[in-house]
Amino acid sequence: MKYKKFVIDANLGRLLKYLRFAGFDCVSANHIGDPAILRICQKDNRLYLSRNKTIPLLLKKLGIKIIQSVEYHAQIKEIAQITDFSPENYFTRCIECNNELSDQIPDYVQKPDHVKENSFKFCRHCKKLFWKGTHYQHMCSEIEKALNLPD
Repeated sequence: MKYKKFVIDANLGRLLKYLRFAGFDCVSANHIGDPAILRICQKDNRLYLSRNKTIPLLLKKLGIKIIQSVEYHAQIKEIAQITDFSPENYFTRCIECNNELSDQIPDYVQKPDHVKENSFKFCRHCKKLFWKGTHYQHMCSEIEKALNLPD
């Protein structure tokens, strides 16, 4: 089974942002109790990702992937074993709130003058504007580097 939806433990915050950037639907388990994690995973058919090897009994009912590595490149490589990374899905979710990004930019949003790139995306939930600048290039490069790590 190839997973596209995850609940990600608080100890994997950097991985959370990279997975969202790559287009995966990722809910942060930060500040969510175990019963809520269980409900979210079951309701949305999500895989729970954690580095915690001592999973509470309640959560053992879930599909769980224990991430072995501390380093985020290796963590991305671990996730690549259970799902597919596809560049056409990159830059489709807000890395802050997980909502889908929109190509429709409201008129009230000021686009930065220094940005030559015209492929802006907007998060209707957190009202942030994104574009394919150096941050986008850096994240693509880091994912590519991770996916090309030797097995």
